[in-house]
Amino acid sequence: MRADSTSIRAVFAAGASAYVTQEDEPKHLFEAIHAASASRSYVSPRAGAALARKISGLENPVSGEELSRQQWQIYQRLAQGESAEEIAARMHVSPRTVESYCYRMIEKLDLAGMKDLRRHAIASLNGASA
Repeated sequence: MRADSTSIRAVFAAGASAYVTQEDEPKHLFEAIHAASASRSYVSPRAGAALARKISGLENPVSGEELSRQQWQIYQRLAQGESAEEIAARMHVSPRTVESYCYRMIEKLDLAGMKDLRRHAIASLNGASA
């Protein structure tokens, strides 16, 4: 599962009692299964951190650890005002590939769309809150 608060809330609203993200270590999956089988709730550390950021009102901070190397490069170029076509030319990939990376960042950062991603990148890399 994804580590964004919208997905986490939807899964629990649908009746789940445990949540583990795709990026979590396998041990968290085993902990979730054990908790669910004992009728307890479980949220992995990564999912819990996403929920805490959302609840606290803090925007998702971005670091090189949260984004892949390619996503981080695109994120930085978005903050500089480059278009998908310009980024694609610099990275020697197609504009569609850049758009695909952007879509995954939007999901990962729990943002509404491309405009929010660009605003988030500009604010984050300029030291302001997104």
